[in-house]
Amino acid sequence: MGRLQWWPPGVAVLLGMAVTLLLTGAFHEDGLADCVDAFGGAWRREDVLRIMHDSRIGAFGAIALVVALLLKWQLLVAIGARSGLQELLLVLLAAHGASRAMAVSYLATLDYVRDEGKAKPVAQKPGGAGLGFALLCGAAPLLLVSPLFAGVVVTALLILRFLLGRYFVHRIGGYTGDCLGMAQQLAELLIYLVAAAWTWS
Repeated sequence: MGRLQWWPPGVAVLLGMAVTLLLTGAFHEDGLADCVDAFGGAWRREDVLRIMHDSRIGAFGAIALVVALLLKWQLLVAIGARSGLQELLLVLLAAHGASRAMAVSYLATLDYVRDEGKAKPVAQKPGGAGLGFALLCGAAPLLLVSPLFAGVVVTALLILRFLLGRYFVHRIGGYTGDCLGMAQQLAELLIYLVAAAWTWS
C-alpha cells in the first residue's frame, strides 16, 4: 500500500506563503510595491504621495514584489534545509512578529503625512505601555529561536529602522500606511537573511 508523503520543501514553502498572503490580504506586500513605485518614480513629495496613493502597480513595484517573494521563498527553503522544520517554524513565527513590531514602532516616532488614508484610524502615537507591549510581543518569539539570534536580529532591525526612518522623513516628512507595509516586508526579509546565514548547532 502507498503512504501519504509531504510535498517537496520548495512546494510546501510556496503553499505556506500563499496561505499567508490570503490571510493578510497581501496588505504589506501591496505597501512595498506602492512605495517602490512612488519613491522610484518621483522626487517631489507631492508626486511621491500621489503615486503611492494610486492603486495601479508600475514596473518598479512589480519588480520589487517579484524579487521580494522569490527571495523570501528561497531563503525559507534554505533555512528549512539547513536547520529542519522546527527551526523553520520558529523563524517564521519570530519574523512575522518582530517585523510587524518594528513597523508599528514608527507610529511612536514619525508623523503620519496624509490627511486621510487607510492607516489614518490607527495613525495615533501609542502610549508607552501600548508600544512596550507591541515590542515585547515582537521580541519574545525571537528568544524562542535563541537569545544570541534574538540579539543579532534586534541589532540588525534597529539599524534598518534608523536608516529607513531617515529615508521616509527625508522623502515625504514622515510615514504612510504603505511605508509601514514596506518596513514590515524589509524587516521580515532581513530576519530571513540572518537566519539563512546562521550556523545552527
